[in-house]
Amino acid sequence: MPRLGFGLHSKLPINLMIEAVKLAEERGYEICWVPGEETPGKEIPSLISAMAMSTSAIRFGTGILTIFTRPPTLMAQTAISLEEISD
Repeated sequence: MPRLGFGLHSKLPINLMIEAVKLAEERGYEICWVPGEETPGKEIPSLISAMAMSTSAIRFGTGILTIFTRPPTLMAQTAISLEEISD
């Protein structure tokens, strides 16, 4: 079976993003990509946290998180926190 993924733009309202992820999970999608912070919108790891808490199987990817606003230590802390939140 082909693997399915999709992307969501961070300018969408969070409640719509959560509903989209739930629907995608029901339909067999495996991963959701959210564009990185180079586009104006919401803070990406927070969005992914909210979506991850609403699903059980979908994985998440960020595309890009800029190192100019997130030094390596903060990136590591973010990754550890997201891993724990998403189980």
